Amino acid sequence: MDSARVVERFGLDAGVREWLEACEALPEPEVGLRVPSVAEAAEVLDAFVLADDDRAEVEALWPGAPGADGRWPEELWHLVGCMYRRLWADADVPVGVWRPWPTLVEAEDARVRVASLWAFVAMVPEQLRRHGSRGWTGR
Repeated sequence: MDSARVVERFGLDAGVREWLEACEALPEPEVGLRVPSVAEAAEVLDAFVLADDDRAEVEALWPGAPGADGRWPEELWHLVGCMYRRLWADADVPVGVWRPWPTLVEAEDARVRVASLWAFVAMVPEQLRRHGSRGWTGR
Protein backbone atom coordinates (compact mmCIF):
# COMPACT_ATOMS: atom_id res chain seq x y z
CA MET A 1 0.00 0.00 0.00
CA ASP A 2 1.28 3.44 -0.68
CA SER A 3 0.27 6.82 0.62
CA ALA A 4 -0.81 8.11 -2.80
CA ARG A 5 -3.54 5.47 -2.88
CA VAL A 6 -4.76 6.44 0.61
CA VAL A 7 -4.82 10.14 -0.29
CA GLU A 8 -6.68 9.45 -3.54
CA ARG A 9 -9.23 7.10 -1.95
CA PHE A 10 -10.19 9.55 0.79
CA GLY A 11 -9.63 12.87 -1.00
CA LEU A 12 -6.88 14.00 1.36
CA ASP A 13 -4.36 16.76 0.66
CA ALA A 14 -0.67 16.73 -0.21
CA GLY A 15 0.29 17.51 3.39
CA VAL A 16 -1.33 14.28 4.54
CA ARG A 17 0.51 12.39 1.82
CA GLU A 18 3.86 13.82 2.97
CA TRP A 19 3.05 12.89 6.58
CA LEU A 20 2.11 9.34 5.56
CA GLU A 21 5.28 8.95 3.51
CA ALA A 22 7.35 10.01 6.51
CA CYS A 23 5.54 7.44 8.67
CA GLU A 24 6.07 4.71 6.08
CA ALA A 25 9.83 5.31 6.42
CA LEU A 26 9.79 4.76 10.21
CA PRO A 27 10.82 1.40 11.68
CA GLU A 28 8.14 -1.22 12.18
CA PRO A 29 6.60 -1.15 15.68
CA GLU A 30 7.76 -3.85 18.08
CA VAL A 31 4.15 -4.99 18.45
CA GLY A 32 1.85 -5.15 15.45
CA LEU A 33 -1.26 -3.02 15.14
CA ARG A 34 -4.16 -4.52 17.06
CA VAL A 35 -7.39 -2.59 17.37
CA PRO A 36 -9.60 -4.06 20.10
CA SER A 37 -12.66 -5.98 18.97
CA VAL A 38 -16.17 -4.55 19.08
CA ALA A 39 -16.73 -6.54 22.29
CA GLU A 40 -13.70 -4.84 23.89
CA ALA A 41 -14.60 -1.38 22.62
CA ALA A 42 -16.65 -0.29 25.63
CA GLU A 43 -13.81 -0.79 28.11
CA VAL A 44 -11.31 0.91 25.85
CA LEU A 45 -13.56 3.89 25.13
CA ASP A 46 -14.16 4.43 28.85
CA ALA A 47 -10.56 5.63 29.08
CA PHE A 48 -11.22 8.35 26.49
CA VAL A 49 -14.18 9.85 28.41
CA LEU A 50 -16.13 10.78 25.29
CA ALA A 51 -19.47 12.58 25.43
CA ASP A 52 -22.35 10.10 25.04
CA ASP A 53 -23.30 11.21 21.52
CA ASP A 54 -19.65 11.20 20.36
CA ARG A 55 -19.14 7.78 21.88
CA ALA A 56 -22.18 6.35 20.10
CA GLU A 57 -20.86 7.66 16.78
CA VAL A 58 -17.40 6.21 17.38
CA GLU A 59 -18.81 2.83 18.43
CA ALA A 60 -20.88 2.71 15.21
CA LEU A 61 -17.69 3.25 13.18
CA TRP A 62 -15.64 0.65 15.07
CA PRO A 63 -14.10 -1.98 12.78
CA GLY A 64 -16.52 -4.88 12.62
CA ALA A 65 -19.41 -3.01 14.28
CA PRO A 66 -22.86 -3.61 12.81
CA GLY A 67 -23.46 -0.91 10.22
CA ALA A 68 -19.76 0.10 10.16
CA ASP A 69 -19.84 -0.06 6.37
CA GLY A 70 -18.74 -3.68 6.42
CA ARG A 71 -15.08 -4.57 6.27
CA TRP A 72 -12.66 -1.66 6.44
CA PRO A 73 -10.78 -0.94 3.21
CA GLU A 74 -7.07 -1.58 3.26
CA GLU A 75 -6.42 2.14 2.66
CA LEU A 76 -8.08 2.93 5.98
CA TRP A 77 -6.05 0.28 7.76
CA HIS A 78 -2.91 1.72 6.17
CA LEU A 79 -3.78 5.19 7.47
CA VAL A 80 -4.32 3.85 11.00
CA GLY A 81 -1.16 1.74 10.70
CA CYS A 82 0.94 4.79 9.77
CA MET A 83 -0.45 6.66 12.75
CA TYR A 84 0.34 3.71 15.01
CA ARG A 85 3.88 3.58 13.59
CA ARG A 86 4.30 7.31 14.37
CA LEU A 87 3.13 6.72 17.96
CA TRP A 88 5.65 3.90 18.42
CA ALA A 89 8.45 5.99 16.98
CA ASP A 90 7.56 8.89 19.27
CA ALA A 91 6.85 6.92 22.45
CA ASP A 92 10.08 7.99 24.14
CA VAL A 93 10.46 11.55 22.87
CA PRO A 94 11.10 14.03 25.67
CA VAL A 95 8.19 15.90 27.22
CA GLY A 96 7.54 19.06 25.26
CA VAL A 97 8.67 17.70 21.90
CA TRP A 98 5.87 17.97 19.36
CA ARG A 99 5.48 16.00 16.16
CA PRO A 100 2.82 17.34 13.78
CA TRP A 101 -0.15 15.17 12.86
CA PRO A 102 -2.43 15.60 9.87
CA THR A 103 -5.77 17.32 10.27
CA LEU A 104 -8.47 14.98 9.01
CA VAL A 105 -11.61 16.61 10.43
CA GLU A 106 -12.76 17.69 6.99
CA ALA A 107 -12.47 14.23 5.41
CA GLU A 108 -15.74 13.04 3.93
CA ASP A 109 -15.42 9.52 5.38
CA ALA A 110 -16.18 9.62 9.11
CA ARG A 111 -13.83 6.67 9.71
CA VAL A 112 -10.95 8.79 8.41
CA ARG A 113 -11.90 11.66 10.70
CA VAL A 114 -11.50 9.42 13.75
CA ALA A 115 -8.63 7.26 12.44
CA SER A 116 -6.21 8.64 15.01
CA LEU A 117 -8.46 7.38 17.81
CA TRP A 118 -7.94 3.78 16.67
CA ALA A 119 -4.20 4.30 16.49
CA PHE A 120 -4.18 5.67 20.04
CA VAL A 121 -6.45 2.84 21.23
CA ALA A 122 -4.03 0.30 19.75
CA MET A 123 -1.13 2.03 21.53
CA VAL A 124 -2.74 2.02 25.00
CA PRO A 125 -1.39 -1.42 26.10
CA GLU A 126 2.17 -0.42 25.18
CA GLN A 127 1.88 2.94 26.92
CA LEU A 128 0.56 1.25 30.07
CA ARG A 129 3.48 -1.20 29.91
CA ARG A 130 5.94 1.69 29.55
CA HIS A 131 4.38 3.58 32.44
CA GLY A 132 4.51 0.41 34.55
CA SER A 133 8.22 0.01 33.81
CA ARG A 134 8.63 3.50 35.31
CA GLY A 135 6.74 2.59 38.47
CA TRP A 136 3.22 3.79 37.60
CA THR A 137 0.65 1.26 38.78
CA GLY A 138 -2.68 3.10 38.39
CA ARG A 139 -5.04 3.03 35.51
